[in-house]
Amino acid sequence: MFEYFNTEITPISTALIALFVVCLFMLFRFYIKYSRVVGRYKSPELSNEKKPVSVVISCKNEFEYIKQHLPFWLEQKYSNFEIVAVCDEKDEEILTLLRSFQQHYAALKVVKISSGINFFDEEKFALSIGAKEATHEYLIFTTISSRPASEYCIDYMQSAFEGKTNVVLGHAIFGGNASNAFSRYLYADSAIRSFASAIAGYSSVGSHRLLGYKKNSFLETGGYTNHYSLETGVYDFLPAGKKVAVQISPDSVVKVAEDLGWSTWKKEEKNYFVAFSCSQGKPKKEEVWYRISLLLFYATTVLFLTTTEQTWNSILLIIFLILIFVKISVQLAITAKAMKNVSEKSAWIFAPLFELLYLPNVIFSFFRMRRA
Repeated sequence: MFEYFNTEITPISTALIALFVVCLFMLFRFYIKYSRVVGRYKSPELSNEKKPVSVVISCKNEFEYIKQHLPFWLEQKYSNFEIVAVCDEKDEEILTLLRSFQQHYAALKVVKISSGINFFDEEKFALSIGAKEATHEYLIFTTISSRPASEYCIDYMQSAFEGKTNVVLGHAIFGGNASNAFSRYLYADSAIRSFASAIAGYSSVGSHRLLGYKKNSFLETGGYTNHYSLETGVYDFLPAGKKVAVQISPDSVVKVAEDLGWSTWKKEEKNYFVAFSCSQGKPKKEEVWYRISLLLFYATTVLFLTTTEQTWNSILLIIFLILIFVKISVQLAITAKAMKNVSEKSAWIFAPLFELLYLPNVIFSFFRMRRA
């Protein structure tokens, strides 16, 4: 059967394929430890207990989003909640708009803050003030550029506060179209890693586009005090001791009005990495090893195909191509379930291609992460 193939195995070929197999094993381990965990995860169902909830939203300089999105929050199918809208005390246009909403919705509470605050992250500061002014013990932070995908978002988020849970990690999604499939895939991939870390009880990164806190726990630990100076955008660092639950039911997510183009994703990734740099232990080590394995996997592939003598008629080439096929098949099978579980229905199909296209950024962000 193999009479037309050169079966001689050179030391270089042996070394390259051995390194290739080790990298393949490390990538499989990462896919199983992260993507498979999220793919198999079952979000908390609606509970019979209806906890009192305060939804805290920063509304500074967001007139159009307030007009478009605030009704989605005010008209939630939930019996015991308030919406705490935090705005600039000098912005009369927004104040007038919020007062008009108050005439129709008793659940709306307006909190005014000074516009002279410029040494803190403005949105974090607004959320912190809103948390202090909130009436209820259970808080949901969100941004006014996001709106709930269903009328039961609050109900699903509060249902995840079970036992000693202090934080509920929710999920925000962007609109889907062919032009932003790559950035959507990368965004969902980062979310999967955060969710898997939280599910395993490790430190993780959450987004206050949708993030639940117990008020006492948030205030007792200083809230955002330790992170005001970090430029993390919507991302929050969640240490391992926070007892984080994950809620990614399709009825719990929020939809972001912004388009996730490449430039937007680059900003998202930068902020994500600033928050991620605060983590210690397993998540950071796992990320480092994943990036090393990914780089070496493709490096050994190129070296094997270009520098090994008689590669193109070698039996090793068949073995090599079979292993690549196995890698792609396993990756797609595991990634598909995880991506669908975070409401990304189509971008996963191109996961191997997107992974390859992401390599230059892996190199850059890897060294940036190591310096952090």
